[in-house]
Amino acid sequence: MPALATPEQQNEVSAAISERLPAKPRDSFRPTAALTAVFSALTTINSLWWVLSPQHTLAPVLFAWLLLTALLGLVSLVGSSRAAHRPIQWLTWLAQPLGIAVIALVNTTYADWVGWANLACSVATTIVTGLVAYMAYNSDISTPKAQTNSKLADFRVLMKFRIISLLLLTTLIPMYLANGGEWPKFYIVVLTLLGGTLAAGGANAINMFYDRDIDAVMSRTKKRPLPNNRLTQWEVLGFGLTLSVLSFLVLLPVNLLTAILAVSGIFYYVVIYTMWLKRTTVQNIVIGGAAGAIPPMVGWAAGTDINLFVDSPIKWLPAVFLFAIVFYWTPPHFWALAIIRREDYAKAGVPMLPVVKGEAETRRQIVLYTFIMIALSFMLVSLQVVGLLYLGLAMVLGAIFLYYAANMMRDHSHAAAWKLYRYSLLYLALLFVAMGIDRALLG
Repeated sequence: MPALATPEQQNEVSAAISERLPAKPRDSFRPTAALTAVFSALTTINSLWWVLSPQHTLAPVLFAWLLLTALLGLVSLVGSSRAAHRPIQWLTWLAQPLGIAVIALVNTTYADWVGWANLACSVATTIVTGLVAYMAYNSDISTPKAQTNSKLADFRVLMKFRIISLLLLTTLIPMYLANGGEWPKFYIVVLTLLGGTLAAGGANAINMFYDRDIDAVMSRTKKRPLPNNRLTQWEVLGFGLTLSVLSFLVLLPVNLLTAILAVSGIFYYVVIYTMWLKRTTVQNIVIGGAAGAIPPMVGWAAGTDINLFVDSPIKWLPAVFLFAIVFYWTPPHFWALAIIRREDYAKAGVPMLPVVKGEAETRRQIVLYTFIMIALSFMLVSLQVVGLLYLGLAMVLGAIFLYYAANMMRDHSHAAAWKLYRYSLLYLALLFVAMGIDRALLG
């Protein structure tokens, strides 16, 4: 009669089996992929109508569809990172530049080549997103975990693409607003988004290099490439510095101010926040939040040839309020996560607000900052950057945000904090989309 396995042996067998099991895709990926394909198809129909219409009367409607397609595409990109099937990953990644090209090609010149190029990009995006949706529903979208542990995947982790996608949206819309409701030249849009991606990715990589000691302690970060010894510290630092230098070179043809703002964002995030504030003050995320608020200013600078020494400061005022919205959005967004990860931060010795002042004070501060953020979001209407459609959407989005923030005052569970954290990401994306839709439809 064979001997019974000990608990330790059973655990080893379970671990071995789990390593062979396929990674499960994110539950929301399938419907998100389907919605993205549907919106891409609608964009193609609109693009065709726009090309055939002598007066291009559907341009504003087309723009609204494009923004929705871009937003769903970003969500789909996040979903693909959880679905380990390589073809789906690469197809979804391919859909992103195609979607960006569709948006970038829309302008008010109505040149023939722009219309046809737009239609070609729309058709290509529809094909790609359709294939992604088909594969998501009709094929095995998983693969053994061991196959995903490549260096390329580790470098992608360093860049934090899920965060970058939101930063790019807060860069893209200000470009459109700053240029009077028209898209800048195609190369400006492409270079700005590419430079923004490189700048954010470089800053994130350098941040992981500097924080490698506390990342190894925290459960949320201990599986990153550096604490797990999948990359060396010099590979991480070299990768971050290379991306940072490239971002400046890529943004320089746009204009000098855009390149300087992007580099200042890298400096602020790495030096001011990561190296100085993060480990020394409870106000780390408040003051350090300015780094994440710079992308709207980068977009505004790229969308207009503003000269800070000659032009009136009024011309730059909308960008300041866009900066302020993201600045005051950051604390409630991040503190919700900090409450959930309070023990991690305490173990790592990081003086986050919930660790130093307690969760009750953190919840009170979340509500306070939410009120300020909502009030600032309305100021864009008084500056005539956007109109009443945006105002209505901003009020609804802000009311939902405030509900989740206030709910945390009575519901002290982590579930309530997760709800606010997740909605805060959606709120910022939808708020900027509302700005673009309002300007496109109402002028």
